[in-house]
Amino acid sequence: METFKVIRMAKRGNLLPAEFRQEFLEKHREIRRAAKKVVVSVSTGEVAAGGKEAPFDGMAAIYYSSASEARAALGDDPSKVEVACDEHQMGQKPEADRLIKAQGQLKIVRTVIRRKDLTPAQFKDYWLKNHASLEKRVIAESPVIRIVASFALPPEAGGNEPSFDGMVELYFNTVEDIRAMFAGPIPDMMRKDEENFVQMDAPAIRLVAEEFVL
Repeated sequence: METFKVIRMAKRGNLLPAEFRQEFLEKHREIRRAAKKVVVSVSTGEVAAGGKEAPFDGMAAIYYSSASEARAALGDDPSKVEVACDEHQMGQKPEADRLIKAQGQLKIVRTVIRRKDLTPAQFKDYWLKNHASLEKRVIAESPVIRIVASFALPPEAGGNEPSFDGMVELYFNTVEDIRAMFAGPIPDMMRKDEENFVQMDAPAIRLVAEEFVL
């Protein structure tokens, strides 16, 4: 069963991190009343390996019952990162449901752009049929608890092109677990395979965040 959502990213502007966190959570608690489900992620300030200062301070995922509902919820401002996606759980440890917290769960968020010679369908197909086998190894051989992949829905006629083609969320118990994974062989293995379907020199969003299921 496919899961559809709209991803929205936000900067904190002049707000202090604690002020932004409180305001962002409160805003989306209000949205939750009209949505199927809302998941908010707030930057910890930690910089993900391979990244620089996080380009966004918050991310909200608003869930809908269909692709058409998700597309209809999009705004028309191309300057904002706002993407309708379908979500796939790629794997998790047996104890994941027990370990993962509804409030304040640590994770890494990373977006990617598809390789220029691939269509969105080819990009998604490679990820789900080939890259997915390596993600199962990541679950088995590293501290990653759960991996979730999201794929941008093709825009309707006249709609804005999505800001990214794919997004991966890697769930961890601790910051030390994140550092341990990036110090091992897993990142090189994944990057080598990504060359088959990801535009490696394209801008990417990397964010270490805490997740709150509202």
